Amino acid sequence: MVDEVQDITNIQLKCILASLKNRQHFVLTGDSNQIVHPNFFSWSKIKTYFYETGDSRDNRINILQTNYRNSLRVVELSNSLLKIKNSRFGSIDRESNYLVNTVSREEGEVLLYFNDEKKKKELNRRTQESARYAVIVPGQVQKAEAARFFKTPLIFSVQEAKGLEYENVILVDFISGHEAEFREIIAGVTVEDLQQEALPYNRAGDKTDKDAEIYKFYINSFYVAVTRAVKNIYIFERLSSHPALQLLQMQETKTEISIRETRSTREEWLNEARRLEEQGKHEQAEQIRAKYLGYEYLSPEQLETVKTLALDPAKKEAEVKRERKQLFQYAIHHRRYDWVEALAKLQFQRAILFMKEIRAERREYEKHLRLGNKSGVNAVIRKYGVDFTCDGGVSGLMLALKYGQTELVLDMVNNGASLTHADDSSRQALDYLLASYIKYKCSKQKQTQLANEQTLIRCWNRICPPAIEYDCNRRRFRAGSHSMLYFLIILMRITAESQPMHAKLIYPEGDEEIVGGTFDMAELEQFAAMMPDEILPPYRKKRTYINSVMAMHEREKPSPYCKEAFLRVKRGRYVLNPEIKLNQSGQ
Repeated sequence: MVDEVQDITNIQLKCILASLKNRQHFVLTGDSNQIVHPNFFSWSKIKTYFYETGDSRDNRINILQTNYRNSLRVVELSNSLLKIKNSRFGSIDRESNYLVNTVSREEGEVLLYFNDEKKKKELNRRTQESARYAVIVPGQVQKAEAARFFKTPLIFSVQEAKGLEYENVILVDFISGHEAEFREIIAGVTVEDLQQEALPYNRAGDKTDKDAEIYKFYINSFYVAVTRAVKNIYIFERLSSHPALQLLQMQETKTEISIRETRSTREEWLNEARRLEEQGKHEQAEQIRAKYLGYEYLSPEQLETVKTLALDPAKKEAEVKRERKQLFQYAIHHRRYDWVEALAKLQFQRAILFMKEIRAERREYEKHLRLGNKSGVNAVIRKYGVDFTCDGGVSGLMLALKYGQTELVLDMVNNGASLTHADDSSRQALDYLLASYIKYKCSKQKQTQLANEQTLIRCWNRICPPAIEYDCNRRRFRAGSHSMLYFLIILMRITAESQPMHAKLIYPEGDEEIVGGTFDMAELEQFAAMMPDEILPPYRKKRTYINSVMAMHEREKPSPYCKEAFLRVKRGRYVLNPEIKLNQSGQ
């Protein structure tokens, strides 16, 4: 499924659809009126593309005219913008030639104010503590100007605002900032054109004239900004009597700001930060956390500068005291204890005291995990977060898997524990689960506190990353979690050290020696036999099947399907290819 398809190019769409096994299994959704990057998109071009590529079978287009978001006044304004665009530039295509109907019963309001400092400051005073008000400006450049008056963290450029919605939206200088462009946009459009009940289908006379696409960008941006509002819009314009606003029959509101002052709770703000972060709006999410968790906001550029200065061992304490304090506060709130530890090594006193406390907490945390003490584990998680690590970068999830504490594992996963966090040895949670289970199966003392079969069955699919990605010979390979290749890579990397036979690989050009454990078919078959059928079906445990997978993905295999995962060091004995570089973030 591809959303916002109007913002991607034909070549991007071709690459996406080329990944399909069944060429008919896709859904494209989008709105031609929300194009904010001039790219000449239209649904008719999409249909032409499918026709020319021979993929036109059973392609249905459904037009969704019902609006479930916006109030009546907001929809009236957005429909007026569509009428202006239709009258001035003609129809984009038949699929986009419609007005929107809303099911909302909210009346809402759209108010126009002259863009003066007094009114903006008053509106800011009443709304800056509310997570239900957002400020939208035409571009990144205008965000700094808006931040002088509006102290809310919720300031977005129109590109950033796509996909978001807020009960109330404040728009600043969308028309006045592009005064000449909007004069051109409304040229020849009359009030009567805006009184139509439906959009007539009329294509532009000169289809080779692409200048109109540039003007559509400005009105589309205004349309996107308007439709972010669920209920109310407050428009500030320096040119409040601009002909475009007069055409929209918008009169400047002369009365004082009468909006009731509202405040959102700290929890509401932090929930909003999480929502924004999930949608990739990291800047606004970080500003919210800085404000409501009580530390200084640092932009990515500022953070990099502060970090470089604070961790420079050549700098004296007096030279970088401010930067070290900033980095310490940032690290505490973002749980970057590696940075705190680096500061402690530089004799930053607050970091030394904090790390002393952390080391004591780590010892207690590991003890609680080993014993399955749920209350003790939760107390540490509440204080330091679910991804709090012990010595060696080992997370609580890894230790819970190692000790077979199934209920603790499931609780941590439900609370968002990272499945891709790697310890100092580059092992992840799934490695700990499988290693502990194999140790349990090989142990003569079954009462040993390790991951047993029930732990493996219940936890495998919950902590199993969807794929392993790795690079080799300037190519990137992917092994899906459903594949035998995936299982063999994990198995070999966690059991290589304990294998009885090792091989020394020498690379003359780099004068490098690598020693790795080797596997034959009997050993791999024995490991596979240990696995429950729920994890590894019986047919995958057979020697012939294992051998076929190993042979298919042997480094020297001359096949386009070879993923170069294994290296044969002698007849019948393999090692995990030492040239592959696992991409931890892709797992």
